[in-house]
Amino acid sequence: MEIFETIRDFNNEFSSKLYICPSCRKMTPNPYKCINCGMQATNLLFANETYTYKILETNTVQQIFKPIELEKGELNG
Repeated sequence: MEIFETIRDFNNEFSSKLYICPSCRKMTPNPYKCINCGMQATNLLFANETYTYKILETNTVQQIFKPIELEKGELNG
């Protein structure tokens, strides 16, 4: 789990606001539910292929599809 101080820090890190659905492998602007196939990020089948983070200022933990910036890093790195 990655930890961010503020929501702004999270948004700066993942500015594209695009996410990859682990089911259909397509991009979606919705981090929780794929607009292409309807799969939800909280589906336990994809727990290892999603992204979990915490925002300290709001003390919230979220599980979302992987931001495209992380996918790009994995492909290039």
